[in-house]
Amino acid sequence: MRIILCAIMLLFSTIIRTEAAGGWRVKNNDLNVNVTPGPERVEIELVLQNKGKFPLHYEFPTSQYYELVITNQEGKEVYRFSKGRLFLQAIHTITVKPKETITWKEYWNYQWDGKRVPSGKYTLLAQLKPIRLNDKPIKDRSNLTKSLAFLIPEENTVFRNIMVSGNKGKYVIKGEVRPQKSIVYYSVEDGHVEYIQEHPLEVLGNKDEWTSFQIAIDIPKDKLPQNAYLLLNLYGRDQMGQIEHMYPIVLEKFK
Repeated sequence: MRIILCAIMLLFSTIIRTEAAGGWRVKNNDLNVNVTPGPERVEIELVLQNKGKFPLHYEFPTSQYYELVITNQEGKEVYRFSKGRLFLQAIHTITVKPKETITWKEYWNYQWDGKRVPSGKYTLLAQLKPIRLNDKPIKDRSNLTKSLAFLIPEENTVFRNIMVSGNKGKYVIKGEVRPQKSIVYYSVEDGHVEYIQEHPLEVLGNKDEWTSFQIAIDIPKDKLPQNAYLLLNLYGRDQMGQIEHMYPIVLEKFK
């Protein structure tokens, strides 16, 4: 009897019914949202974690699990994840086991109505969209919603369309460059150690026009960092030797 009573108390410490709302509010789940703005796009990461000791079964009315809305400082909407997308109109269920984490990633290229939005402060509103949790309707969505402010940088006028492939020390970086009056370089570091010192980027063609380039990086596995981001920096130097048009790229995250 004592064991049964303890089990019941443990269950109620994990899931609390809110009678006034007529639904359920989960205390031991945790939605975290990470926003990482880059030179040409922002990465939005949603992380759903079950911190309790019982599985959480989220029921969604469609295949859309979340909504993402970004607004500018005037409150005008400049991005909505669901805009222009089609979702399967059928019940979907996601189960998050105890201590398990589920991660989703989305990207926005700073475009709205075919144009890049101005640099400055923007706000992301992220919300998971389940209607039921463990077969009970959800009324309190406060812990399924997050709002974060972030900054969109100025548009880089020297580097664009940068793509990275490869892993474990071997990478290929492709993109376009328009040096104009700058002399362009690249280097590789992790914030503490410099793996490739400043090296000139060879540019073929007219420096006032966009030109394709490619860089191959090869770092021995025993030299790779731990618990750090491996970064490639593209940048120019003006006539006085000052760094300008910095374009940092994450090659790989090491744990």
